[in-house]
Amino acid sequence: MKNIINIQAYKDGIRIILFSIFTISIRNDSKILNNFITDFMAKLEYNKLSKLLINSDNKILILEPNFLYHSECLASYIKYFYDLGYSVDLILSNNNYKLKPFCRLNIKNYNIYTTKLYLTMKKLVCDQKIIDKYNKIIFTTTFSLNSEILAENINNPEKVLCITHSFESIDYLQSHFKFNTTLIMYFKNINIKYINPNYFGIINNSNKNKKYTKFITVGRIQKNVKNYNLLIDTIIKLVSNGYKNFKVICIGWEGSLDINNDIRNYIEVKGKLNFEDMFNELEKSDFYLSLLSANIKEHFVYTFDVFTGSNQLVLGFKKPFLINKIFADAYLYDESSAIVYDDDNLYDAMIKAINMNNDEYSHLQNNIEKLQKSIYDRSLQNLKFYLDN
Repeated sequence: MKNIINIQAYKDGIRIILFSIFTISIRNDSKILNNFITDFMAKLEYNKLSKLLINSDNKILILEPNFLYHSECLASYIKYFYDLGYSVDLILSNNNYKLKPFCRLNIKNYNIYTTKLYLTMKKLVCDQKIIDKYNKIIFTTTFSLNSEILAENINNPEKVLCITHSFESIDYLQSHFKFNTTLIMYFKNINIKYINPNYFGIINNSNKNKKYTKFITVGRIQKNVKNYNLLIDTIIKLVSNGYKNFKVICIGWEGSLDINNDIRNYIEVKGKLNFEDMFNELEKSDFYLSLLSANIKEHFVYTFDVFTGSNQLVLGFKKPFLINKIFADAYLYDESSAIVYDDDNLYDAMIKAINMNNDEYSHLQNNIEKLQKSIYDRSLQNLKFYLDN
């Protein structure tokens, strides 16, 4: 019996022959070809993953639909479920997995599965047999990179918990869908349930560096994210006034800094690192530079609607913030847990950090630990609430 379908590859595309009679030619630049290949590869991934996902009591499925960002949050979610007695199957993109977000995690309640295609995730959540295996389905980002809401493909919304990254989106999600939605963020004076991911695994806390004070900042080199001009101007002023016992590490990307030769020995731009390397740099540092500015209007969203990921690193690694008072208030810091300054006076704040003795430094760290524990405990209670309802 002749083959029903025969696929032949050639230089400019593929040829599909049906019943040895009908021939369809598809060029490489064709949307039809791209869709065909994507769907074929997604089916292969889906078939493989669906066989790995097996029934188990007290099991949670976590999906991270953002294929480029947010994987640094996943260790926290795994730890929360570990504390509540659940095991976890977690699906994320190959790209996010290669960033090594689990490099410090030392618990054994989870399995990790990776995919190259968003469509694979979509096929999995559309499979009712897979959904039925789990107590809850957790989406750690609500919107995918192409603005799709993956959770809407699940027929039983009572099983779904979505974690979103802005107040604006929670209103939309709760008005259009029946699944529970919570926030990644907390803000002062805003009484709303949140699940804040500030746990990264085993962290080695250390005393303040003796020879020189080491500052660090992490994030995109863009004006709407951080005031890098303030940083450069402050370093120039420090060096010109005789301060030489410090260094600034910038783990920054999507931009560049204009660094003159006079300060080149005091600032190092490392670009975007994987989490293993970034965590090592954080561990060796003393203070974290927020660089949120009261003089840049785009930054004010970080006080009420957008949550800076820098705060998670400060809480997780116990590295005291140097932070403007407006933003310190929003994130529940004061002089007992951070070096707080007014009017973008980063210069005096960095001098205070450089001159700080180890007892004063330990006092800040101890208070950060108290804040972190408070936020962690509240997040755990909130997660339990959603699992029980």
